[in-house]
Amino acid sequence: MLPVTYTFTKWGDVVTISEWRFDNPKLDDYELHKELWKAFKSDKNHERPFLFRSTRVEKMSYAIMLSHYEPEELNSMTRKSNFAPVLENGSYYNFVLRANAIKRLKDERCRVPLISQVSLTDWLERKLAGAARISFVEINDGERLHFWKCGKSKGKECSVDIARTDYSGAIECIDKDSLLSLICNGIGPAKGFGCGLLLLKKLS
Repeated sequence: MLPVTYTFTKWGDVVTISEWRFDNPKLDDYELHKELWKAFKSDKNHERPFLFRSTRVEKMSYAIMLSHYEPEELNSMTRKSNFAPVLENGSYYNFVLRANAIKRLKDERCRVPLISQVSLTDWLERKLAGAARISFVEINDGERLHFWKCGKSKGKECSVDIARTDYSGAIECIDKDSLLSLICNGIGPAKGFGCGLLLLKKLS
């Protein structure tokens, strides 16, 4: 099980929360993404129907996944349920977010990761604008993801390097519908590589 169980909001008509366990601590999020895809092999749209976040403890890899329809029950699934809590304007929530916080260089096509605490905080504030207000935030370097994948040219592979940042703290909900949308759709790029899933837990 993951160290903390967070609640999720509605995505379409039904949202499914599921937890996964894999007997391989070296399973990176690129490989983990492919493993989770196996639970949606009947999907004909070939569009990723889920967001996920991973953690590794001792000799195991764990993932918590939010999907807009129910995944198939595989041996690696440990729990699943439908969940549709209601957010409240003016309420405060603890949050965690693993994100690929980047910017595009002017007059260039490449994108580079943000580094300073100020720029990383500003990035999150822009993403939450109109939906939530940051009460406090802690920012830590996340595990960098590096892998090789097939390029556009047949027989050629390209190197992919994704910088990730782990945010945690508390936010105030100022527009519940906008915040629901952020949870449902994810925040920032690299959602297929364990980024973008905003996890909330209401402060008592």
